[in-house]
Amino acid sequence: MEATNPINPGALFMIKGADQSTLTTNGGQGFVTSQTIISESYSSNPNAFFRTLLSKSYSTQVILAPIVEPPSQTGITTGFYETPLYATLSEAFGYMNDAGYCATGGVCKNFPLLLEIGSPLASLNDQLMMESLANYMTLNGLGNDGLHAAIGSSIWNKWTPAAVPTGTEGILTADYVTVDWNKVDYLGTIGLYPWYTLPTAHRTVPVTVDINGTTVNGSTCAVSYSLTEAGQGAKTTHGDANYLSSLQLTLTNLAVNAPIAVPYTVTVNNMAYTGVTQSFGLNLTDSTAKAGVIAGSVPDYWNILWPSASNNITVSMLLQGSSIDLAPAQVLINSLSCELTDATPASINSGPQPSAAGTTSGGV
Repeated sequence: MEATNPINPGALFMIKGADQSTLTTNGGQGFVTSQTIISESYSSNPNAFFRTLLSKSYSTQVILAPIVEPPSQTGITTGFYETPLYATLSEAFGYMNDAGYCATGGVCKNFPLLLEIGSPLASLNDQLMMESLANYMTLNGLGNDGLHAAIGSSIWNKWTPAAVPTGTEGILTADYVTVDWNKVDYLGTIGLYPWYTLPTAHRTVPVTVDINGTTVNGSTCAVSYSLTEAGQGAKTTHGDANYLSSLQLTLTNLAVNAPIAVPYTVTVNNMAYTGVTQSFGLNLTDSTAKAGVIAGSVPDYWNILWPSASNNITVSMLLQGSSIDLAPAQVLINSLSCELTDATPASINSGPQPSAAGTTSGGV
């Protein structure tokens, strides 16, 4: 730090703890500075380091980064969850972001904490410990011991599937491709969510609203659409007119506190619809538009419709119809009839329109 600070005065310094294995759950966690406890346990003494640090201008750039490992890695069989764990963590480092460190003369400073954590989450002991750790970090229940402040920063060790005796602690599984969603879900309990979701919505308990006798998530929705002017293709094998157009739907949830969870159904109605040749973002029930109805599902987890129009989802399709007017007459999400708006740009129909050599009834 002494060498780096003159070169980069804004650098942040993450400090691992001393070797105080008799007082902590694992190495790299020891920030115990109580002289009495250190003497009784014959542990490493970091007091000289902190006394010197408090005299440095860059002390405000120091972050304490203790490692907190689960039983599958430490081998601990008792005292690894709830109250015993909280007592160990607060004594080891938790006090540092609350009361802080006080040097001789009454000069005190508290330090931000950034925990290095990770677990395969495969054993019951690991699950108990990691759940307790989440409560400790978020001051939930017994985790709010009055000896530390909330800890909002952490590093999960690791992204790649690092092997440990009971599995892998990486976010990716052993194939280096598949995401272990149990670990992603766990990170949500300490406030870290995937980029494509809204944290506030995760904390909202979904409610259900009875719509025409069918219970569905949400209470109201809106759909804006963009439609190219229909072009006439070759007639069908029965000699009927065959019009082609592309339709894009932008879906929004207007409910105040209820997300529309995946999978949800999107239904598009127009008595002139006869089929769909391709769709994007929508898994069609059938490529044939029976009785003028196109129906499909939106299954992907990133396509949840969050409340209060917090996001929107786009699906699109290439339509076939018996009439030049292929604008949707009604769009439903699940059983909700959505507010419908024509958002077709004026310039979208200025160029060549879709054409086809004939009718297809193939899959999507």
